[in-house]
Amino acid sequence: MKYSFSNFRGRLSAPSPLEVPSKFGQGGQEPVIHYPTGTRFPKEMPARKGFYRPVPDVLLRKMSKFQIDNGLPVHIKGGVFDKLLYGITGVVCMIGVLECFRVYYVLAYPPKKED
Repeated sequence: MKYSFSNFRGRLSAPSPLEVPSKFGQGGQEPVIHYPTGTRFPKEMPARKGFYRPVPDVLLRKMSKFQIDNGLPVHIKGGVFDKLLYGITGVVCMIGVLECFRVYYVLAYPPKKED
């Protein structure tokens, strides 16, 4: 760190953090990549339409079913089974909420003990 005499302060002061040193010296060398022996590199990329395998027809039909704009939310578009799961989930959630209120009531008003 280079200290300098400040006429304004009348003492030695450290350089401000924004001051850039005048001599950086030699920069770093470029890194060298060392590949293990036996590494083979392709001469050219094989000609393909894309980087992915073709999508199966079954999956394409399912995807097209979810793209139809019929006003249904995506979690119900799967059919009867999705509607059934949605209904069961709603019932289980309601039972959980009612059970919470029952527990609050029992804890707030415990049964009286008879001696």
